[in-house]
Amino acid sequence: MLRPNLSQGSSLLLGLSLMSAVSAELWVCHNDYEARCSELGCAVYQQDDFTPASVLLSSEGELEICLYTGCWQGQGQVLAQAPYLVIQGNKLDWNSPFKVDQQDALLSLERSSNIATMQVAGFQLSLLCH
Repeated sequence: MLRPNLSQGSSLLLGLSLMSAVSAELWVCHNDYEARCSELGCAVYQQDDFTPASVLLSSEGELEICLYTGCWQGQGQVLAQAPYLVIQGNKLDWNSPFKVDQQDALLSLERSSNIATMQVAGFQLSLLCH
């Protein structure tokens, strides 16, 4: 007779209870190129000329936008759920020791293709999400 490993069983139960308690969908996104725009125009950077962004977003509006040396984080307002998930983040906090102002952000995710667009701090990015 097999005896269950209690630590594995406890972890499984904890994981199942957390999954049922959290119904938000989550996406992790990155970019293959970087575009920066100003009133003078836009510039596009590819391959070795930039560091890819890492973006986490949830269907409940949770945002984490990581660029270069840190991340902006916070709770955004969900403006639409379908067919696009649209989230506006206002005054997102920076989590790095380098002094960076709070930023507003706008993200739009097309759920069927898992492609998102994001505007934050002068960056206009297309993102691949999973």
